[in-house]
Amino acid sequence: RRGDDGTALDRLAGAITYAARLIAGATRRTGLREVYSPSSSTRGLRKLDSWVERALLEKDESLSTATAVAAEAIRQDLPPLFAEVVGRVLLRIGRLPRDMPDAGDVAYVPRAGHHMPLPPWLPPSRILGGFYVLRPIGTGGGGSVFVARRAEERHEETAETFALKVPAYNGAAAHTLSEEEFLRLFREEAGALLTLPAHKNLAGFVTFDAGAKPKPILVMELVQGPTLERLLDKRAMSMPLALSILDGLAAGLEAMHAAGIGHLDVKPSNVILRYPDDVGAPARGSTPSPTPVLVDFGLAGRKVRPGCGSPYYGAPEVWDTAAFGDRTDPRATDVYAFSCLAYEMLTGKTLFSGDALPVLIAAHLTHQDGPESLQWLRRHRQAQGLAEILSLGLRRDPRKRLTLSEVRISLAELGRKRLASLSWPLRN
Repeated sequence: RRGDDGTALDRLAGAITYAARLIAGATRRTGLREVYSPSSSTRGLRKLDSWVERALLEKDESLSTATAVAAEAIRQDLPPLFAEVVGRVLLRIGRLPRDMPDAGDVAYVPRAGHHMPLPPWLPPSRILGGFYVLRPIGTGGGGSVFVARRAEERHEETAETFALKVPAYNGAAAHTLSEEEFLRLFREEAGALLTLPAHKNLAGFVTFDAGAKPKPILVMELVQGPTLERLLDKRAMSMPLALSILDGLAAGLEAMHAAGIGHLDVKPSNVILRYPDDVGAPARGSTPSPTPVLVDFGLAGRKVRPGCGSPYYGAPEVWDTAAFGDRTDPRATDVYAFSCLAYEMLTGKTLFSGDALPVLIAAHLTHQDGPESLQWLRRHRQAQGLAEILSLGLRRDPRKRLTLSEVRISLAELGRKRLASLSWPLRN
């Protein structure tokens, strides 16, 4: 069963990642030769998680191969005794009952967030700008995100919770801006979010506090549901569902663009799928369809900043702001990222690929109005027109790209005429 913090295997992957980092640090400090990392085990567990969900949906009981692969991956990443314990637990998965026992028979499983370490800069009171931090959600290059309540309601279990983001002053920002400039820009861009209208495809903006100590904060609605990234990983997709999610996401971006604001970090992990009445993700092919909600506005604003965006979806101007100038319209940057995401949602694979960040960045900077991976779509008889729409959203020159509204209208029309009746994913 999926909770707010994912499935049991998601939580196990998080625990292994945390343990592997602790072990790696300890081995480095003691001068031992083995240094463990969680890369293989995380991939193995995600694959096993997908197999488990598929087994539940399709009544397929053959999980032995997937559990063996995951156990072997863990043996590569953890010391033998740790790996042996985890491996024995995984082997029991295939013997578990399919149906959930009654609530009275289920042991309480602590939320993963309770075991993730709080950052050392967080005050002992856990209060930031009038909000009490309950637990971490995650940390990335753009900053840290926490579940929080209003400070005066911190002891009320039924009080509303929020997503509180603390932007990170590091990476590209630290190379190009002083900390004072960074905070000023944060204040300006967060203030611009106050002009955004309420929209079902956008997480609600609550407040920001550029003067919060020890770090500024941005507070948003806490949206419950699985991410689009997870749905793609599970391959639990159909063509009508993919088109519906893309249209909803485009509608949310249109509302932002009408206010002159770009999201600047459009990617699958920043899209939450909200199902009616919190029923969770239904089985493949069932209804109702979820509402896609764009979250994480930590990079949103009216200016393109160095390094905003993500490696698979970042436009050329994100990686080389000097070449494109500082007046690039951030809405054009969103169109580029949305076009990358549209390709991924319809084909099941990323538009750009590479084993290292420099390779990905070079691919964005050197292509001419669409990478080579678009070419097979031009020859696809049943999806004629899709490559043209995407290439017009992927122009290297941001001034020559379609607007988000133009991409949305073109995709919707093509979807009605051709795409909706095709099998997912589109194949070469």
